[in-house]
Amino acid sequence: FLAIWLIFALAMAIMRIITDAVSKHQVRFKAPVEHVGRLLFPFLTGWVLVCLACASLHTAPLARTAFKGSFQPEYMSKNFLFLAPDRMWLGFVQSRSAGALSVNDPDASSPYPEDQGKRIFDPAGEFVAKYGQRRADLEALNEKNDSIRVKK
Repeated sequence: FLAIWLIFALAMAIMRIITDAVSKHQVRFKAPVEHVGRLLFPFLTGWVLVCLACASLHTAPLARTAFKGSFQPEYMSKNFLFLAPDRMWLGFVQSRSAGALSVNDPDASSPYPEDQGKRIFDPAGEFVAKYGQRRADLEALNEKNDSIRVKK
């Protein structure tokens, strides 16, 4: 979980340094485009960050049903504002790894014939269930060993 956010922060810092070095001047747009973009772009950027944050919580060492049961590992149960931003992000990453950013791998297998021979992120859509089970196993191990952890 922390590694994901460390990689994210490092990538953002590197991209910021590169863009500041490449472009010394602010890009100018016509006034209507500037006003619409000024309102729309921060909202979209925030939504992408919410999607990434919710998806990364699946890898965190939390209880299987953390946040008083609002973080459910089952598909589309008690999702965030009925939007499921974590599933949106995982679906986006899966679609890009099967499409524009696909990598050919003759040994890769997929449940779908059109995706055979491609290395795809989570081809069977098991990410949420798999990490939900890992959190449950960690919770059981903590209870068995009477480990210190954050209570539910």
